[in-house]
Amino acid sequence: MAFVVPKPGTDPPETRQILDRRARNRKEIPLRTGSKWLPQGSMWLDLFIPPGMSAYFSSNDLRHFYHSFACVSRERARTMVVGAPYRLRELRGLRAFTRDAIHLGDSDCALLAFAGLGMGDGAAVDIAEESHCGVVREAGGLVPLSL
Repeated sequence: MAFVVPKPGTDPPETRQILDRRARNRKEIPLRTGSKWLPQGSMWLDLFIPPGMSAYFSSNDLRHFYHSFACVSRERARTMVVGAPYRLRELRGLRAFTRDAIHLGDSDCALLAFAGLGMGDGAAVDIAEESHCGVVREAGGLVPLSL
């Protein structure tokens, strides 16, 4: 099952696709890799800024990162089925229809699966964080002692 919700602060308005993977997430062992290094908001309480000094921060976000993440395996995509079965004739000609579509036995139906990182996927944050760290590491920005 999937649904969309409005994405705040977007002009023109956009939506976020959320996959309901609660049942599947319960069956999978949590990765807890990259997400264990993510900072918590309470960490800012330890930051001392002397009088007369200022702290400046900047952040940036990759637009549509989860949707554009193209390294999800076919096996993982098959765990993110979206919607009800479609007749094969309804899917032919669509980029979503490939030889790897999830065919339903001998029927003329198939399921569509999300091949990006799905919001609602319990492992998505860890997979995304590890990929970000890999990019920075390749550029020489992370050394083993910094993790």
